[in-house]
Amino acid sequence: MAEAFTQDLSWPEAEDAASGEQTEYHTFPRRITPALVGAGGAFTFIGALGAWLRSLEVTSTGGSPRLVGVAWGYSDSTGKAIAILAAVAVFIAAVYYFTDCLPRYAPAAAALVLVVVLIARLITLNSRAEAAAALAKTNPSFQAFNAGFGWGAWMMVLGLVLSFLGLLVGVLREIDLRRGKPE
Repeated sequence: MAEAFTQDLSWPEAEDAASGEQTEYHTFPRRITPALVGAGGAFTFIGALGAWLRSLEVTSTGGSPRLVGVAWGYSDSTGKAIAILAAVAVFIAAVYYFTDCLPRYAPAAAALVLVVVLIARLITLNSRAEAAAALAKTNPSFQAFNAGFGWGAWMMVLGLVLSFLGLLVGVLREIDLRRGKPE
């Protein structure tokens, strides 16, 4: 029985590439950038309308945390504006993915705008959480307070990461195309 487990545990032989043939470098495929930007825009759209901040407080030592507030994106004009921007980015990515009627830098440009807006919004959300914590400390029965990102803010973070990757791939692809690398 032990012999069945010790069959051939050696490393496979490396392929011999010394025959003089090298594989030619190809840039990123055309559809990777719009796929990443479209996914990032979709997550951003959902997150822009979702729960941005959740505030919990504890007012007694033995008490359980109590939800005291939720900042929703759909109730804020900035959230609606980010959702519209994300929808436009998804539209640009979809049109570029399925047709050839947009310039090749269009998805990367949409990703750049989305990345800048999301970074600015997430920084201001952090400031709002700090302000809520400072206000909670003024309560005489203050024990503990937590104001953190809600699921909407985390979806925007995921959208930010995917959009940034789309921007990065788009820029690298454009550099390769300008240098004459094949697709």
